Amino acid sequence: MTRFLFLRRFLLAPLGVVSLVAACPGAVGAAQSAPEASPAMAAAQAFYDGYMKTLTANGDAQAYVLKSKRVSEAFKRAYQTFMQDAGSDPILCAQDYPDAGFTAFRGQVKGDEATVEMKSRDPQFEHRFNVTLKRSGAGEWLIDGTQDLPAKPGK
Repeated sequence: MTRFLFLRRFLLAPLGVVSLVAACPGAVGAAQSAPEASPAMAAAQAFYDGYMKTLTANGDAQAYVLKSKRVSEAFKRAYQTFMQDAGSDPILCAQDYPDAGFTAFRGQVKGDEATVEMKSRDPQFEHRFNVTLKRSGAGEWLIDGTQDLPAKPGK
């Protein structure tokens, strides 16, 4: 019986922890977001998936932004002004981008505003940036600013 207790305490117990971690790899080191951030993160993800699809197909990225129903009117105006003399892409907060696109990595909601951190899907192309979203009167989350281009000056 003593052998069994030794085996259980020093060999099986640690293996149980390892197998739990192996069974749930996302649980260790995963980004933590409050559940209320999920709709804002989904809205940001949908917008960025469409934007990246447009870019990688050599489509008109400006038209995508300006026609998008996922972008606030205030941000569209700020974007249009910025793009008159742009040196970088304010949507991606960069001059270059990974073909794999971005994933909504973590989010935080405060009232009718949310911040979502976007992260490159390509581990060889590390890039992260924050996106601000605003809840519309209809309850939809809209892109309302990026790290490089807030919809309202001074933000």
